Amino acid sequence: MTRPSKKLRERLFAEAASKGLGEAWSLEDISEPMDFIVHSGGEASFGLEIMELHDSPIDGGGSSLMEAQSKQQWNLREILKKYYDRGGRSVRVNFLGDLSDSQAIVDCLLRETKAAHIEEIIIETANVKMWVLPLPSDREEFDRYQRWRVADAGFVREIGASAVESAICKKARHLPEYLQKVSTVDLLLVVDRTTRGGRFTVPHNVTFTAGGFRRVVLLNYPIDAQIIASSSLGGDI
Repeated sequence: MTRPSKKLRERLFAEAASKGLGEAWSLEDISEPMDFIVHSGGEASFGLEIMELHDSPIDGGGSSLMEAQSKQQWNLREILKKYYDRGGRSVRVNFLGDLSDSQAIVDCLLRETKAAHIEEIIIETANVKMWVLPLPSDREEFDRYQRWRVADAGFVREIGASAVESAICKKARHLPEYLQKVSTVDLLLVVDRTTRGGRFTVPHNVTFTAGGFRRVVLLNYPIDAQIIASSSLGGDI
């Protein structure tokens, strides 16, 4: 049985993929072994299975990596404190870029979130991109919400294509079970760039096979989403 916290995380990734692809997905919770059934406008519904990709910490160069991470985290804590001390509403923020100008970032956040609705907005400045989700003001657990994250804090490297191929093959073994619920299934592979184990990229010049899935989608959370394999194009793109 999927834990509620894991299901919420999967829904967060699915919604981010929907936005990244420019598609309108309505997510229906279902029991295992699959994660969701997706209803998308006038199109036929499809299944969605989600899998996070992880990488091991980098050997060598550890001191420079830790220094970069420490600096970004120090800047993040300063931004958090200044934002809430100046009366900012409760929000969740993911950052990508340079956080050294904390004052400018706080000014921008306060200005842009003042009248924002409860839906994610994207704010871009010259040095940083921010994914901002205003949170309900009547929920005590969201008061001065602290779980803000920095994507790619430190060092990002490219992993081998074999890691992606292995993930597709692993999930493809369960396709007969998935197809008992729906006629087609998408596989969503997630690289959470806000975590230490997700600071890597996937090769762009490699052709992947769909492994029986309708599409294989790669989500670089929270940055972008792309289709890396599709059965409609002979299994590859």
